[in-house]
Amino acid sequence: MIRFILNDTEVMLAEPYGTPLLQVIRRNEKLKGTKLACGEGECGACTVLVGSHSPEGMRYHSVTSCIMPIANVQGKHIVTIEGLSLAEPGPVHRAMIECNGTQCGFCTPGFVVSMTGGLLNAKDVTSAELIAAMDGNICRCTGYKSIERAAGKVSEQFTKNTGHDTIDELIGRQVIPAYFGTIKERLFKMSKEELRTPQASSVNIGGGTDLFVQRPYEMRKTSLHTMKSYDDLRGISIINNICSIGAGETMSSLQNSAALKQVIPDIKNYFAPIGSTQIRNMATVGGNLVNASPIGDLTIMFLGLDASIVLLEESGERTLKLREFYLGYKTLSKTTDTVVRRIEFVVPSSSGAFHFERVCKRTYLDVAIVNSACTLECDETDVIKKIRLSAGGVAPIPLYLSNTVDFLTGKTISSELITKASVVLQREISPISDIRGSAEYKRLLLRQLFFIHMAKLSPVPISIKELIKI
Repeated sequence: MIRFILNDTEVMLAEPYGTPLLQVIRRNEKLKGTKLACGEGECGACTVLVGSHSPEGMRYHSVTSCIMPIANVQGKHIVTIEGLSLAEPGPVHRAMIECNGTQCGFCTPGFVVSMTGGLLNAKDVTSAELIAAMDGNICRCTGYKSIERAAGKVSEQFTKNTGHDTIDELIGRQVIPAYFGTIKERLFKMSKEELRTPQASSVNIGGGTDLFVQRPYEMRKTSLHTMKSYDDLRGISIINNICSIGAGETMSSLQNSAALKQVIPDIKNYFAPIGSTQIRNMATVGGNLVNASPIGDLTIMFLGLDASIVLLEESGERTLKLREFYLGYKTLSKTTDTVVRRIEFVVPSSSGAFHFERVCKRTYLDVAIVNSACTLECDETDVIKKIRLSAGGVAPIPLYLSNTVDFLTGKTISSELITKASVVLQREISPISDIRGSAEYKRLLLRQLFFIHMAKLSPVPISIKELIKI
């Protein structure tokens, strides 16, 4: 039995756990403001807010309900466009009307929900923050500029730092209805125990953002066991120079982690083009790793840090290097019952730094053609003490470039050395021609990304133009 609050009403469902939330909203509850369009989480027409109770208070984030299984709404507060209705239009609705931010109107509910989610989460309510909150919403009538003006109009009304504890303030300012103030107490009384026991032959899922796109109809009928119901799969910490990240953490929690920002200062920018806000709010670390995509961005990042993966098996915990986890295309060093618990890596020293790059056909909402990550540490004489290098899209598996790493380690960094290393790199990869590009194109891309890594991270000046000429 699934139990949650939909807007201001408690809902109990005996539906299969793989039933998409959107189906429940539209068919069961007859709330038609949440639209079905792409069915793959890319357009944002089905956006809803998911509220969770935490020790710090209520936290809301936007998701695409078309690919969210109801297994992941147990004990949550789900808010549709109807749940944001007020006696008079609030600031977001009013701004969309006054700035002509709606044309055919099909996409408008999703934009309003996403912008409201931006207000609930923004530390600094700026136009840029609110526009970023709508990065997963598509307007098919090309009305973006009007919607951007609406975001600017809303931001002008919220000039101070509101932080996360904004529920009472937003109720008072007629952004959200008064019933939001009762949700925390109502959710506190709900138990998660109904989902703690796996069903027979169940499939473990995190956010389901890949499985529900690849196999939507199969997943609806499959017994699911949601890993998001386990608190011991959450948490981000740095202890004794080891960074540990729970497999149940979402990509958004990594992107916004203050601890990770100390290790990877540009982490927010690295994550921004990956998926959308709604997808990053759902996708988990563990799901990304076991998906085993050769171009999985998060996997490539962790390989570039030479991370280790901690697995929970019948015999207990097992730790192995992430690069040893991938045995072949979509083949992993695990059994069906193995659970990914966490990912760990050694924090780069003060003399080291991390860099990540990806190339896509379009900047946002697209998978990478080739991606790559690198960690570089040099001593005071510019000798490479430690280098970690990964690449995606150039082999059947997410690739750790061991031969190139071995070639570079212990040598003094220079343009000539980097050029020679690029030759070793080319021997180590085996790209194929496919819909994303030819094998030759992918080789060229990886060479350029390797040069960018070195130019960015080298303690001595390195010119990419010079590298290309050598």
